[in-house]
Amino acid sequence: MASVMFRSPEESVKSLFHDLPETYQPTTLILYCAMCFFLALWTYGLFVPSGLFIPSLLIGAGWGRLVAILLHYISPTAKWVTFEKYALLGAAAQLGGIVRMTISLTVLLILYNILTGGVSN
Repeated sequence: MASVMFRSPEESVKSLFHDLPETYQPTTLILYCAMCFFLALWTYGLFVPSGLFIPSLLIGAGWGRLVAILLHYISPTAKWVTFEKYALLGAAAQLGGIVRMTISLTVLLILYNILTGGVSN
C-alpha cells in the first residue's frame, strides 16, 4: 500500500493503469479507494481549490482494478479480463460520475490512453 500511497497522484494513476496484475492485493485496493474517497469528500466541502480530477481518477482506477482482480479470481483462464482496461473504465466511470464530465472528454481520456500504448488491445 505504501507504493501507491507515497507517490504523487499522477504516478499512482500511471501505476494503477500500467502495473502488472500481481502488483496489488484486493485488501490494499479496498483500503486505498475507501481512504481516497473519504478524503475527496472531505476536501470537496472545504471550499478550497483542492481539485477532484486526479482523486476521482485514482478512486475509479482502484475500483476498476479491484473488479478485474475479483473477475480473475472467479475465472482465472478468461482472456477478456485485462487489468488495464478495467482500471481505465473504472477511472472514466468515476470521473464521469463525480465531476459530471461530458462524455466527449471522458472518451478523449480513454482514446488518449489507448493511443499512447496504455491499454493493450
